[in-house]
Amino acid sequence: MNKEKAFRITEGKGFHMSFDNGLTVSVQWGYGNYSDNRNIEINHNNLESSCAEVLVYYSEGEQENCTEMFGMKDCDGWVSAERVAKLIYDVSIWRKTK
Repeated sequence: MNKEKAFRITEGKGFHMSFDNGLTVSVQWGYGNYSDNRNIEINHNNLESSCAEVLVYYSEGEQENCTEMFGMKDCDGWVSAERVAKLIYDVSIWRKTK
């Protein structure tokens, strides 16, 4: 993993975090995402929400979705800040078993 690319802003409505274990967490709360702002087109400069949409995927290769490995739905929506924090932690310590 290239540490310089561990964090990415995504279209002004969320972010991606990539880890050395090969996984990336996507957290989004803008227009079109499963959050408070799903149907509201607003200025992205001061975007706020009480919840977010999350997705976990392999950082390289096919970018296969693996959110379900962490007990969540494929591209889970309306997720609380507490659950997002736990998911980021769980993904950060995940190690592939053979």
